[in-house]
This record gives sequence, structure tokens and C-alpha cells, in this order.
Amino acid sequence: MTNDALRPSPGPTPYAPAEVAADVRAIAGLRPNPVGVAALVSAGVLAIAHVVFQFVTMSTVLGGELLSANVVVVFVQPVVMGLLTVVTVVLGLIGALLRERVRLAAGIGLGVGAYAFVLMLVGYLVGVGYSMA
Repeated sequence: MTNDALRPSPGPTPYAPAEVAADVRAIAGLRPNPVGVAALVSAGVLAIAHVVFQFVTMSTVLGGELLSANVVVVFVQPVVMGLLTVVTVVLGLIGALLRERVRLAAGIGLGVGAYAFVLMLVGYLVGVGYSMA
């Protein structure tokens, strides 16, 4: 009898999980999209600005300052909201068209910007309709 026969066999190799990528984007080969993130941030600013303008208009009307409310609604709000809408849509389009980039933030920004643009357009058309009546 040899000493090798008395030694236990090493047995099966212990379980070792496969290496997992630290990020799903690395698996898909996608890189971060700073333009898409900028579109998402711009969409957030657009939504917050809309709420702020609603409260400013409400407070000026309830305070009896109809001239101030008219200035806000007719002059300030359309310019600010129009610029924010255009910036959001343009950033969303650019972010969505970049190759090999994550497009989720750009898509959300583009959707919010397009929705704001449609709301703005409908608001102008309703205003034109009221002025014709």
C-alpha cells in the first residue's frame, strides 16, 4: 500500500460565481449620456417653472393686482416657458440621437418637452379663438 492511496481525493472544486459586470451599461457597451441628463434636468426645471408661474398668477389675481397678473401671463410666462421648452426638446433630441449612449434620460426629457410644447401651442390657439369670439 502506498501513501497516495490513503490520501483523500481533493473532491469537486468549490463553487465560484461567474464575474458580473459592475454596471449593466458595461455589458451593453453603452456609455453615460450627459446631454440626456441635461434634458432630464431641463424637463424638471420646466415642470417646476410651470407650477411657480401658476402660483404667481394666482397670488397676483387674488391680491387684486390684475395688471401685474396680466404682465406675468401675457409677457413673462410665455417667454420663459417657451425658451425652457425649446431647450428641453433640443437637448432631448440630441441626447436621443447620440450613438452608444444610454437614452432613457434623453427620452424622458424629450417627452416632457414635447408635451409642454403641445400644451403651449394649444394654449395659444385657445387664446386666438377667444380673441376672435
